[in-house]
Amino acid sequence: MSNATHTDAKVNEATLSFESTPELCIRIVGIAISSLCLILQLVLYKIRPKIRKLDQKILTQLTVARLINSIMEMLMTDQYFNDYTKDLVFALYFHTDAALISWMFVFTKNLYEKVVLVFVLKKISFLILSLLVWIIVIPIGVLCPVSLVVDFFLDYYKVYSWLKFIVLTMNLLFFGKIFYVIATRNQKTNRNMKDIVKTCIISFVLVCMTSLQVFINDILSYLEMTTLSNIFCLINNYQVIPATNLDIFLRERGNHPMTSSALGDARGSFRLLLNKKAPRSHSCFKPESRKEPQQFAIHYTIQSAQLTAKEKDASVVAGDTPGVRDRETICVGHRTTRTRPKAHSKSQTTTMSPSRADARAGAA
Repeated sequence: MSNATHTDAKVNEATLSFESTPELCIRIVGIAISSLCLILQLVLYKIRPKIRKLDQKILTQLTVARLINSIMEMLMTDQYFNDYTKDLVFALYFHTDAALISWMFVFTKNLYEKVVLVFVLKKISFLILSLLVWIIVIPIGVLCPVSLVVDFFLDYYKVYSWLKFIVLTMNLLFFGKIFYVIATRNQKTNRNMKDIVKTCIISFVLVCMTSLQVFINDILSYLEMTTLSNIFCLINNYQVIPATNLDIFLRERGNHPMTSSALGDARGSFRLLLNKKAPRSHSCFKPESRKEPQQFAIHYTIQSAQLTAKEKDASVVAGDTPGVRDRETICVGHRTTRTRPKAHSKSQTTTMSPSRADARAGAA
């Protein structure tokens, strides 16, 4: 009897003090709305299967974890929480809570890769990712009822709280880096103020949904501020609503607004990189003629002037001398071509100077 009484005391200490009927109604309404939001997401998956992107899939998994965790949290405070159900309820509560934190981190990491890293070479199948997230956190749920029997629940809860605190802190740091990149990119590209405000609002919703609310709730629980902690726990039940709205928004827009500018800048940089690495066409460039386009224009103008002057001088020379222009290198655009000297036909008459004609006449 003493062991059973001691276990019941620990369970009562671990559970929330919940005796108010309005609070129970608020929880039930929140769970009902969350269920409808989950059904809406699944219906959208069925209607429009082509838009099943990673963001929407992660949000759906996060919605499932949040819904099950809210139900288990309500059962922990309900009168049906007894010796027969407490082990299962505790195990599912901690398991879904750990899965919820994990999916929050996965969602933030995916957003970080889109905005900051942009190009990610390593990709993992979403099925494998889902199995990893839900299987890795199983020991956390199993250890909870075991800790109640072996009498180390408080130590277990402290260790779990610190681990969750570290993950949520990393989540917030990721969001800080994302906001910094968004702010600097908006300043460089001079985006519209409406786009900046829209990005800030959506970013704030993401932070509240994935990190900030759970972060504050854990701190309040650690400081034993029961009233404020209960208020934040009630807010948890309605956390699926902004997640569903964000899911619908992502389906309509195709890409997240804060990643569109990043992807656009990345595509431009990638094209510039490809153009720099592209091999030049093999043409008859001279080593000294590898110049910029403006220098090509100047070079062509000077060359044309020189050719014109030489042609004027060549008009005085006798006809048996080949044209100077035929032997010159002519630069056209980015290419340099050589022309062969023109062959003189046998029937072509030659023009002789007067002095040479008199000399031949005297010899005759």
